Amino acid sequence: MKHKRIEKLQNIMYKKNIDVALISNILNIQYFSDLTSLTHDEPSAYLLVTQNDTILLCSELEASRVKNETGVSPILLSHDINLKKYVSNLSEKNFSFGFDSLSIPFYEYLKNKFKKVIDINPDIYQLRSIKSNEEISLVKTACEITTKTLSKIPDLIKPGMTEKDLAIEIEFCARKLGADESAFSPIVAFGKNSALPHWRPSENVIGKNNILLIDYGARYKGYCADFTRIYSIGKPPEKLMNAWNLVINAFEKSVEKASAGIKTNNVFLEAVNTFKNERLDDFFIHSLGHGVGLAVHESPRISSNEDILKKNMIITIEPGLYFNGIGGIRIENTFKVNDENISSLSNIDYIISL
Repeated sequence: MKHKRIEKLQNIMYKKNIDVALISNILNIQYFSDLTSLTHDEPSAYLLVTQNDTILLCSELEASRVKNETGVSPILLSHDINLKKYVSNLSEKNFSFGFDSLSIPFYEYLKNKFKKVIDINPDIYQLRSIKSNEEISLVKTACEITTKTLSKIPDLIKPGMTEKDLAIEIEFCARKLGADESAFSPIVAFGKNSALPHWRPSENVIGKNNILLIDYGARYKGYCADFTRIYSIGKPPEKLMNAWNLVINAFEKSVEKASAGIKTNNVFLEAVNTFKNERLDDFFIHSLGHGVGLAVHESPRISSNEDILKKNMIITIEPGLYFNGIGGIRIENTFKVNDENISSLSNIDYIISL
């Protein structure tokens, strides 16, 4: 098989003097082969890449799907031909071996077989961080499904509904709108639960006179979206509504700062300084954003590091303030990085009154 992205991997291998590379991370396999039907639970296929060839290996359970999606007949792994045995045949050639994800025992095995064993996952992450036009289109569709879903929240909420109930309805709605699955389990947090950024929906009933925070992203043809919105129910606590205005200010300043060529720490500091001016920076407890693609969290990380934003990266901007026992406010969009700015791949009102 010959995928155009394989050539970029082979260029990395050439520069690092790597003779053969084993790709076992499911998302990396999808990136280099367009396979979308593999399970994420455990490795079920592998790519073995040299400068001249790419070989697909998989179990017999996956063989038909692999052939249908790639047009290539894979080498079947079985008790007689397992991955370790197949790879060990290459070690006789005194190769340098590249990998993206290995168990410790397999890594130790390879170290004893090959002259060099080199982790190339950071290089692959860098490749994946710059999206093609096709990838951008798929992320945009995932974003549009996500914002359509979030816009339907007022119709989905019923009296007596719990956070868990609403999370189920959100995923069902997204599926009906075209999502293949969710990029991650929805965060549905009412009232004081919203002070915990990674809250898991509970049996807590969604009541009145407070805020409802929903963080959700659809997955479409393998690609993810990530948005967070605040829903105002009745008359929420004044502290949270004041925080909402400040978070919007931090969000807009950060968006205005970001573009290709800008260091991520400079974007991050826009939010930090906005909160610091109000002596609330201690309540901003996470990074400002992250890359999005085949995974919902990818390179780059929008934080105090000095990564440089590049054209056609897909990133989130998501400032937030969190007050234990009261609640939290977070706003998040998914953006494409352009030469002069960043552009949201879909949109919906920052706060929605119910």
